[in-house]
Amino acid sequence: MYKAIVENIRIDKAINLPVIFLKVIEKDKVIPIHVGMLEASAVVSAMQKIKFDRPMTHDLFKNVLKELNVSVAKAELTDIRDNTYYAKIWLMLKDKVLDIDARPSDAIAIALRFNAPIFVNKKVMEKSNLKGKYQIMDRSEQGKKLAKYLRDLPADKFWKV
Repeated sequence: MYKAIVENIRIDKAINLPVIFLKVIEKDKVIPIHVGMLEASAVVSAMQKIKFDRPMTHDLFKNVLKELNVSVAKAELTDIRDNTYYAKIWLMLKDKVLDIDARPSDAIAIALRFNAPIFVNKKVMEKSNLKGKYQIMDRSEQGKKLAKYLRDLPADKFWKV
């Protein structure tokens, strides 16, 4: 497994969706994960330590886990199937370890709230073809539009929100 951090979140203007950029530290590789607006806001609010008057869903989940003396050991991107990332949240309850299936955005949002590490497993690293050359996996009009947008984007603009 490889440790990762949320390097940035930005809006993909070609399709008007947020993208979470996970940086795999040891490999100096970035994995983009498209998410919805609500999912992105859950991650951003955790990154910026924003407190709301009332608990949002991920904060509620955190409060429940804490009340039950459950900690989050890590979040892990576990697979890519049909252009969809899969993840798990690893929970610790006394001497028991539980792995819970989750969307990557939820796993990341929960890990950030618990200051737990985020990992990308070897299978995801092998399947994500993001080194230099790229392959267009989404052949829809939206996918082609995104590929063209990313191909034409100047390097100095790539990480700006």
